Amino acid sequence: MIKLFVLLFPIILFSWEEYKSVDDIHIYKQDKSQFDFAQFKAETIISVSIDEITKHIINPKTYIYWLSDCINARQDNDNIYILMQPPWPLRKRQVMSKLNIKTYANKKEITLSSINKQPPSSNGIWFNYLYAMFTLEPINETHTKVTLSLVGDPGGFPPAWIVNLMAWEIPYKSLRDLKLYLKNKN
Repeated sequence: MIKLFVLLFPIILFSWEEYKSVDDIHIYKQDKSQFDFAQFKAETIISVSIDEITKHIINPKTYIYWLSDCINARQDNDNIYILMQPPWPLRKRQVMSKLNIKTYANKKEITLSSINKQPPSSNGIWFNYLYAMFTLEPINETHTKVTLSLVGDPGGFPPAWIVNLMAWEIPYKSLRDLKLYLKNKN
């Protein structure tokens, strides 16, 4: 069984279907039977160097300016705490995540993986799980292809089928706003 998974993993990993394209941001969707929630990714080109983009993705103080629905974010020891306000009538959501950076010859991957078993909090509902990956690929010194893929269970209401209708907006809005934020920073 494990050998079969290892052989099929690349096929599963790369079987995205185009969902829509908005504002020069291409959105893709991937449905997996092992997840109740669809996985989405968005891709765009940002006219900023890979190093400059990296600085803002790893700095939670900037998240309120570009991360979709983020109303607060902070470094908490080696972890990142994020508080989000989804559209009404949903309650606030929070996640504690581990940041990981991998650098390759032709790209950089920055992941945020939720840390489970958080104590109850009055700030909002804890995500059951969240996995987000930013893939940064330099096109040249001043342009970078940025991909944000994510899958997550926001916990509580609403059910998965409603989340799946709207979840594409999170990577889309995050990349749209990151592009605008960086344009205004420079």
